[in-house]
Amino acid sequence: MNTHYNLKNIIFIILGIIIGTVLFTLGNEDDSPGLSFIGIFLSFLIILRQILIQKKYYIPIVLIFLGFILTIFPLVLFLDKEISNYSINMLLINILGIFFIILSIKKIIKIKYK
Repeated sequence: MNTHYNLKNIIFIILGIIIGTVLFTLGNEDDSPGLSFIGIFLSFLIILRQILIQKKYYIPIVLIFLGFILTIFPLVLFLDKEISNYSINMLLINILGIFFIILSIKKIIKIKYK
């Protein structure tokens, strides 16, 4: 793997860590899991973009991460009693997350064996 850590990449990695930490801390103080999630996800996107992975794998990796979050996050909120009942909307979000995971795995296999 060819890694070139120039000043631009290091600045974006540090910026991603700072943005993620600030938003996660603000979300934790206000008891807001959505803001904490936005902080973690935004930090993940900024850092992942600057770590020099091959650009053709960027979208499938982001889709896998989103799929896992969409599959697990509603279930965690339900088990934490933040949501009173498991509605059809939660089921649709879980199905969308599973679809993202399957789609990204197919895309990675297609890229790998191309």
